[in-house]
Amino acid sequence: MAAPMKPATLSQKVFARFLRGSDDLNHRMYAARKNALFKEVHGRVFEIGPGTGVNLGYYPSGIHWTGIEPNPVLHPVLREKARELNIAADVRTVLDEAVREDKGRADFVISTMVLCSVNDLAGTLRSVRDLLKPGGRFLFLEHVVDHANPVRRFIQRSAPYTPWRFFSDGCDPGRDIAAAIAAAGFTHVDCRHYLQAGPGLIAMVNRPHIYGHAVK
Repeated sequence: MAAPMKPATLSQKVFARFLRGSDDLNHRMYAARKNALFKEVHGRVFEIGPGTGVNLGYYPSGIHWTGIEPNPVLHPVLREKARELNIAADVRTVLDEAVREDKGRADFVISTMVLCSVNDLAGTLRSVRDLLKPGGRFLFLEHVVDHANPVRRFIQRSAPYTPWRFFSDGCDPGRDIAAAIAAAGFTHVDCRHYLQAGPGLIAMVNRPHIYGHAVK
């Protein structure tokens, strides 16, 4: 039986409002990479932290999609967007519950701009691996710590101690997510680094990105 859903925190309410106004910017920044990354998606698809469902329009038809979204404010938004796109959808709150019910059943697990804010990065990646069937793929597009620019790296690692963390619902931009994925026990990892153009804080703090896939 699923655990009762906890009420949304103030930070979750603030962040949900921000997300609902940022879909257009997200599409402008990431559409090309998402189209390439998601073109072979099929079967049972689990997405971690889908937010407003900004990725749903990039997926091919015929998938069965499960969104694991800890922010309850966004659940009705996700269900409505999936309904509009005619996607068979299930929205859940807790990743561990999804693993208990669907371990080894996922063809794909997807994360975009979410691993910065999970409470336990290594544990989340273990859960991703557990969800996947043998040969299943983890697709990711994430902002990461800047190893090349010490000024940006200092800003990134200072951000969690400022109001940034509240307004971003827990984002820690100083995480080495690429290293965590490499250490998570996948049989093959294809991880590519690039610098993402964008306005304001994106250019100042979150410009370094990675994208790619990992195979169970």
